[in-house]
Amino acid sequence: MVPDGQTITTSLVHPRDRGEMPWWRTTVVCDIPGLWDNEGLRRLVPILPDLAEMGFETLLLRPATPKVEDQLSFFPEFIAQAHAAGLHLLVRAFLLPADQVVTGPDSPPLVSLEKNVDLLAERIRAALKAGVDGVDLGTVVVTDDPEPAPWKMQAFSSAVNVALAELAEFDDERILTAALPAEPKENFTQHLTEDWFHHLRSSAMLEVEWESKALREAITHAFTQRDSLGLATPWRHVLQRPDMAPLARGSEDVGWAKGAPLKRYGAMNLFIAALPGSPYLPFLGIGGGTTYPQAQGATTVEVSFNSTPAEQTLVQMMAEALRLRREGGMAASPLAFIDGLTWTGDSAVVVLVGHTMVVLNTSSEAVIVPRKYTLLLASAEAGIVAGGGTSVPPDTCCWFSPAELRPTDPGQYPRN
Repeated sequence: MVPDGQTITTSLVHPRDRGEMPWWRTTVVCDIPGLWDNEGLRRLVPILPDLAEMGFETLLLRPATPKVEDQLSFFPEFIAQAHAAGLHLLVRAFLLPADQVVTGPDSPPLVSLEKNVDLLAERIRAALKAGVDGVDLGTVVVTDDPEPAPWKMQAFSSAVNVALAELAEFDDERILTAALPAEPKENFTQHLTEDWFHHLRSSAMLEVEWESKALREAITHAFTQRDSLGLATPWRHVLQRPDMAPLARGSEDVGWAKGAPLKRYGAMNLFIAALPGSPYLPFLGIGGGTTYPQAQGATTVEVSFNSTPAEQTLVQMMAEALRLRREGGMAASPLAFIDGLTWTGDSAVVVLVGHTMVVLNTSSEAVIVPRKYTLLLASAEAGIVAGGGTSVPPDTCCWFSPAELRPTDPGQYPRN
């Protein structure tokens, strides 16, 4: 029951996706950090079934060499093992000369793509022949000019069309993905409209501030940009966790992650896992670990997974989250923000995804969720207060079952 005088509203920002959809529109991606040579790939093979059992459907992997067909002999076998485990494989394409060393998992960004069309086609063709399900171009820098010349944008679009033509030579299930800066918004929107990437990630969720209004605006804008075009919405909120080796460090010093305690990363992982679309979740935030050897000349990454108490806790939490996501159909569910709840004020993001209410506490004080909401999952310990309510600490995300907020058809929320 809603107390007298209290008006609770649900504001729809994303409708339910209906009908049969291709795998990539809702796939859950495990982003594996580091650069992987033959020995490293062999060390990853034993954990592939575990990742699939957790609920992951796709891996994003970066080879240690730009020319996989000549310099990564175990690559086809690794792909076959991933497919046998039920996983799709996205592979980063590095447009570097074959004899140039790849120095970082997210560098260098692709600049002047239109000048490397032949090399782009060659690298994509080699990866597809090996059996990958998609090619990721990483972060693409079209131009530093906030108002690029029309010919520059057209040349970039032509290069993307070449890449898509390579995919079409194989089958219509292979995908092309990339990331672009979120600003200027007009440029990003133009690329969404003109360049048909299956997943085009933006930097918005990497850079968004740890504040409920900013998070709401970023999510609303992401759906607004893509829903009108019928595009999938990928979510990438972190490049790596802050305790990573220097080679694989990401953007932890900006946006929501600036000065963040480690548990905020867990909260964001769980929050992103709830959103409709395709979340990219970091391997190091879901129970995995990587270590770069210190021996001179050593390049192979050491892998751990579910092997320490901390890793085991993360595995259990994310496995349960992905189970609830799958069984609740959250990937294709409508999303609405809930307003008018007196217990939140302006201190939390409260969102309804299908039949699941998600609370993300961005404040410095605990948020007390009334007992009528049943706790399903928490990114950190959530206490029970007098009267049976749930205390959601700062930097924590919780999922609840909200019986009294559940409409007959979640696709019929009122719009703003």
